[in-house]
Amino acid sequence: MVRPFAQMALSRHRRNAGGAGFVVLAVFTLIGLILGAFMMYVGWQHNSQGEFYDETGVHWGYWFLIGLSWFFFVTGIPYVAGLFVLVWRYFTHRSRSAKSTPTI
Repeated sequence: MVRPFAQMALSRHRRNAGGAGFVVLAVFTLIGLILGAFMMYVGWQHNSQGEFYDETGVHWGYWFLIGLSWFFFVTGIPYVAGLFVLVWRYFTHRSRSAKSTPTI
């Protein structure tokens, strides 16, 4: 019996869905790094009232905090959503595999 195309596509999507989630997280990580680095650059160029560097030197901690905060701002929601999906799949897959194993 030949399965309908939509059903085959759905089963293929379920098998390969983990790869798509990894790609989404990788893209948001890259976007977060680029945006964080850009905001660090803007802060360094603007340097209002000597926030990042002055006569005493460079304030590395505060400067890196700007980049880190923008990185977490951009990647926070996709990471939390991805973690939720992974945990949900783990529990649903585990319960399905437990039901499908025959008991003797």
